[in-house]
This record gives sequence, C-alpha cells and structure tokens, in this order.
Amino acid sequence: MTPAQINFLLHCHYSPHSYPKGNFPAYVQAAETFLSQGMIVLKDTSPNGNIYCCTEKGTAHVKALCALPIPVAKMIWVDGLGHEFQPTVGVTIHV
Repeated sequence: MTPAQINFLLHCHYSPHSYPKGNFPAYVQAAETFLSQGMIVLKDTSPNGNIYCCTEKGTAHVKALCALPIPVAKMIWVDGLGHEFQPTVGVTIHV
C-alpha cells in the first residue's frame, strides 16, 4: 500500500468531506482500487468531488494500520559478506 493510498483511506474513514486532492491520478486510482476491493463506498457527490466512506472491511484495515507499532531506529553492523555483527571496543568507523 502506497503512502497516497494510506492517506486516502484514512481520510475516507475520518472525514465526512470530499478529499481535497481527489482529482490527482494517485487518489483516483486509490478510490478505484478501494471501491473494487469493497473497502469504501460512494456516500455522496459534491461540487468539490466525490465523498467516500469506509465499509466494515475498510474500517478494519484502518484499525490494523493504526495498531502497527512505531518503528525504532537501530544501528546494524554488517560485514563485507552481509553478516550482522557486534563491533568490538576501539573500532574506528570510516564514513
């Protein structure tokens, strides 16, 4: 799922308004994809664009996205063969 699709799906779940960038190709494609997957339905049309809302399936997907843990950055050391290792004391790092 692309960031644009995530953004659009969250908007459909949380907002009763049309999506501000709804005519951009990425969002048109996201709407078509989610409609075909049964994740959103067309609720209404407005002069500013179509208004979509999530189905139970779309809501379940949003809840799963919101339940993902926030990634934590961590330093990983890899040797020339692609194996992870722990550096020893006194190692000089050349960047």
